[in-house]
Amino acid sequence: MSFDYGSDSNKFNLPNPMRLENIFLLLCGSALLIAGLLLLLMVKQAIAAETIYYKLAAVLLAVAMLGAGVSLLGWAMRQLRFFFGRGRPVSLADEVPNGMQGKSPSSDSLREVLRQQALVYQEPQGALSTLLHSIVPNLTFAPERIRNLALLHFKKGITLLMVLAVLVLSLVGGKAHGPEWQHIANWIGVAFMGYVVWLLLAPVNNALGLSLRDAEQTLSSSRLVMMLVLAILGPVILLKLAPKLPDVAWLDPFPQVFVLIVLALAVYSVFYLALLRNVKQPPNTVVSNKQDTWSINCHPGLALEEFVREMQNNWQESIPNRTYSRLEPHIDLNEKSGRFYAEALEETQPLPIDGAPVSFASAFASPRLQPLLLLDLIGTSFVLLATVLFTLSGMQILSVVASTFNANLLTYGAVFFALGVYAISSAHQLWQRFEFKSQLISIEMSGHYVTAQLDHGNVLKDSIKTNSHVVQIESMTFRLWLTELTSVTFQNGSQRYALSLMGNAERAEQLLRHFKKFAHDQAIILAPKAQADQQRHAVLGQFNQAAALPDAPEVMAISLGEGILIDAAVVDVAPVLKRPKFCSKCGTATMSDALFCSECGEKIT
Repeated sequence: MSFDYGSDSNKFNLPNPMRLENIFLLLCGSALLIAGLLLLLMVKQAIAAETIYYKLAAVLLAVAMLGAGVSLLGWAMRQLRFFFGRGRPVSLADEVPNGMQGKSPSSDSLREVLRQQALVYQEPQGALSTLLHSIVPNLTFAPERIRNLALLHFKKGITLLMVLAVLVLSLVGGKAHGPEWQHIANWIGVAFMGYVVWLLLAPVNNALGLSLRDAEQTLSSSRLVMMLVLAILGPVILLKLAPKLPDVAWLDPFPQVFVLIVLALAVYSVFYLALLRNVKQPPNTVVSNKQDTWSINCHPGLALEEFVREMQNNWQESIPNRTYSRLEPHIDLNEKSGRFYAEALEETQPLPIDGAPVSFASAFASPRLQPLLLLDLIGTSFVLLATVLFTLSGMQILSVVASTFNANLLTYGAVFFALGVYAISSAHQLWQRFEFKSQLISIEMSGHYVTAQLDHGNVLKDSIKTNSHVVQIESMTFRLWLTELTSVTFQNGSQRYALSLMGNAERAEQLLRHFKKFAHDQAIILAPKAQADQQRHAVLGQFNQAAALPDAPEVMAISLGEGILIDAAVVDVAPVLKRPKFCSKCGTATMSDALFCSECGEKIT
């Protein structure tokens, strides 16, 4: 991904929003890495002292700790620098390249937002989605990613509650099956613990790319029915398989599985609070709309070009606008009449609303950032606690015999590590929230045209005559939409969402008057404007006078053979001048008092 840099402004040098998260990640990663190295050194000494192969389990634990530490440190390293160039944030629609014309379905949708003065939101689909939007009505007006995350984690919360209920139902219903039940209960606890850990450690960052339909599949009705069936029939099936299942009492899943589910629900509640802090009241959707009727005698494309120039005069931070649509009017001068249509849609460079660096003090003071900071604190505490438990578990493996080993510390460590990573990963999805301000402007011209040819000049007297192709437009419709757009993005380079629209009637009226005045001021007569053209026009004008008046004064000397014109401004006009004489042999014009022709030497008579 390229990074566009401009030295004219530092408004896009946004502070790193992951600064606080990086501190927590570096702390957790360093603790795991150091603890893993220490455990590995202890394993080395133990293996050197005696050959006990089962103690190689401590090696696997140390390697897992090293891998987790390196992963967390790598996560933090990738976020140490934050680049937000002039090309960010991404555009709201497909852009039209400079010098070309066209549009796209996304630009049509954006123009409809202006025309309708309304933002488009997707309706909730499914029972759980409808239930969630009934509990949180304003969630409908949240950006799509917030809605996706809210729905996904709402279903995760319901899943955790269902898992807890099914677990309790299975344990209570299985006690009536005799002494073999303890063996089956351990397997049920291990299975539920593994499922909850998988649910928490699933790549939650993928939720940012989920659509509402994808999120709906995370907890379907069929899965709910299957969980209920397993809760009732699962213990009976496991009893039939009990003689063939190995003993897992050493894992000791109780009460760890209950601690895992209850704490997961607590972390989930904090994250859901953070999500709701990103949900605002219904937004403003005000667009300034101006419509006028013009009767002009110029090509309507000139007004479109003036629109482009006026937009360039108001570039934000000298950054070109984003052109989403541009259709130039088609005028066929070979046709006497026809219909034309033109449109343009541009957005000024979005500027960040808040560029203040994030600190612990500002995070505590911000209602939106408080839950995120709390999640990172909880997650860091859990990971550090898991590091201690993993280290103690490794030391226990090295100090006891295999028959007396108990994985209590190991399972608790896995529980707190999963909870810590889930808390930090959940907060990560909301740290990178950026809001922007920009101006969205669209114009539209449509109507009928009539073409004609305009001749200018005296046919009998003037030596210079001009003609122009004139485009006459009567009652053309000119429309203009303008709004101040507030948008948001949740990750550098990710999709941007419109939050609110605020009109600017004064600016819209100013642009309308400017474009109308420009169109009415266009000339329809072709005339020379360069200084050299004006000088030569003056000379030819003197010729017209000399040819029309028999006794007109002589104003210049011309040598037609050499093709030299003498500026009329430097010729002294005598009080009495005569007509020029012409050579009878070659026809060259000569001075009135010349005796011989300057071209052929013939005597002038």
